[in-house]
Amino acid sequence: MPRVYVHIGLHKTGTTAVQHGLIRNRAALMESGFHYPMTLGPSLIPEQNIFGHHMVAWSLYRRKHYLPAFAQIRDRDEVRDILRLEIARAENTILSSEAFDCLTLEEIQDLKSMLGCEIVPVIFLRQFAELMESAYRTTVMHSQHIGTADEFVTRQRTRLDYLQLAKDWLSVSNGQVILLDYDDPDVRSDALGAFLAAIGTDIETAPQETSLNRSFPAHVCELVRLMKANGCSQADALKWARQMPNAVLPNSWCLTASVIEAQDNLYMREIDLLERDPEIGSFLGKPLTRVEERGPVSSVGNPVAALFALAQAPSPGTSGRTCINAEMTEPGIRFASTLRSS
Repeated sequence: MPRVYVHIGLHKTGTTAVQHGLIRNRAALMESGFHYPMTLGPSLIPEQNIFGHHMVAWSLYRRKHYLPAFAQIRDRDEVRDILRLEIARAENTILSSEAFDCLTLEEIQDLKSMLGCEIVPVIFLRQFAELMESAYRTTVMHSQHIGTADEFVTRQRTRLDYLQLAKDWLSVSNGQVILLDYDDPDVRSDALGAFLAAIGTDIETAPQETSLNRSFPAHVCELVRLMKANGCSQADALKWARQMPNAVLPNSWCLTASVIEAQDNLYMREIDLLERDPEIGSFLGKPLTRVEERGPVSSVGNPVAALFALAQAPSPGTSGRTCINAEMTEPGIRFASTLRSS
């Protein structure tokens, strides 16, 4: 019976790197008996930056308000027919989309009916606080979002009920669910290698040519949020951010210290439940990474703190600090003017 490995993310666990690697290595994968479909999402056009099967996930959403504004929607029956043609091409098919990570049990069961074959779920888990921080920065930089990081935590959609999430996917699987710890340094440094090893293929992969999903420093993300809130366009704010130094200041967060602590406590309780569960715990090769002592947290979730952090960031190729006025582009100057007048 054909088998489909469903890589559901989570968001911010190296998913884009895995998807990009699967595209680069499609020929070697096919020779090894694994097919990565290029329909229903992935594109060979670098500018589109779409490497996963997001249209499959989106077609399953019963909560239509979960669909992103840019979502390309196709009829579910059409998606089913295309998928079944793709699955027939190889003994093993890989579907990958972080958009799977918010599916309810009913939506997961819809996927099972759509595929009509054996499913093996693959889930990368990550500590809550880091996941929330990383997801927030991406959302601020690449959408119209202007809410604070702490507000984002209460509204984000990735399922953090890890134990129930694993149980829901196990219920439609062939009797196993693959759980990977993204906080394990070996996994984080080579998410593609960890994924391929987990599904049982040892192909020699082509090297990654470019860095994907550049992560902007916390203070730059916060300033972009404030620029947009004060009337700057998304395009201008992103252009300004790309001209700023990419220096990361130690222990600098958009989240506040109290929210980080709360997320750490929730994560520790959740993985304790997961590891103690006689069914799901058996799918962990080793205990998940615990939260370590973070030390003092520097939150840049306000204009003063963010601008101060920007001033402290080393400029590229110099031993000095960033000269804000000299490096401000036009949208940055407009933003500074709104701060002075407020």
